[in-house]
Amino acid sequence: GATDADIGKTSVIAVSVKSSAYCHSIAYEFGNLSGFISADGQLSDTEVKFTNTAIPFAIPDSFYYEIPDSPSGQCSLTCKTYSDSTPIGDPQTALFTVTAPEAECGPLLTGTAEDILEEAKQLIAGGAKDITLLGQNVNVFGMDPSGDGTSFPELLRQVAAIPGLRRLRFVSAHPRDFSQETIDMFAELPQLMPRLHLPLQSGSDSMLKKMGRGYDMERFLGVVEGLRKARPDFALSTDLIVGFPSETEEEFEDTLKAIDSCGFMSSFSFCYSDRPGTRASAMPCKIPHDVQLARLERLQTLQNDRAEAWLRTRVGLETDVLLESPSHKQEGQNLWQGRDPWGDPVNV
Repeated sequence: GATDADIGKTSVIAVSVKSSAYCHSIAYEFGNLSGFISADGQLSDTEVKFTNTAIPFAIPDSFYYEIPDSPSGQCSLTCKTYSDSTPIGDPQTALFTVTAPEAECGPLLTGTAEDILEEAKQLIAGGAKDITLLGQNVNVFGMDPSGDGTSFPELLRQVAAIPGLRRLRFVSAHPRDFSQETIDMFAELPQLMPRLHLPLQSGSDSMLKKMGRGYDMERFLGVVEGLRKARPDFALSTDLIVGFPSETEEEFEDTLKAIDSCGFMSSFSFCYSDRPGTRASAMPCKIPHDVQLARLERLQTLQNDRAEAWLRTRVGLETDVLLESPSHKQEGQNLWQGRDPWGDPVNV
């Protein structure tokens, strides 16, 4: 049960974006999100509706939506600012940036540490106690020409040192660029929460190579081992794709073994589907959809078992809860909803 509770706001700060000739904006209302896409910053007649209840605690690498007027046909969604469930400031809308897939995008652009620290200070002064640093690949923060040379571990140190901040998180991380110094931050900074989304995609080295992921399973497992050495209570979620072109049964079973080895608390898992213009769409040996679905069912059954095992380890656990808003799950007075250090919702 929760022993200590605090009331505060959660906030997201963008640390990097992908530059692109095809940028769109979406204004949305909190909850079920809806908005209008435009190629030039003006509202269009194309309405895109979607729902995401996980921001900012578990965001997959990218979200794709069919946008007829988009040059590429799909777009990936990246959060720009504001909170998980409670609006920060006025007006009660938030800005999202939509760009074409990576092949269409320009280089990664990161903000300066000074700007990010100033935004964090303003949010904390307004009541924020839980901040998530969000970027396309936060691990390479400051390494591009637009940055100021501040490394991501140093940015974490500087944000964590701001008085009044209780919790610090970041997303999305890339296994290829995850440095030992960043791993060490989880042991050094008590504000940095023991929870991370680390996209794996496949447990097969041959599949990872075909996907162009830039790492193998030895590298991925090394990062996982380092994180759990820094914080034994560390919890991981991930992204997984089944049925990538030419995936064999043995390669799929490697992914099942990876789920066992890593003990993910949750995962976003999908069947592969072609995206026009990508390298994979031109690859031969596509996996029949019925085979993909069968593999996905096996994977999700295993993941459900691992998620249940994670939850069993928390039975009887005493932890801190950061209260965010009145509870919508329970009736009665003085009932609140908050989140524990791992970002899971708790009703008290």
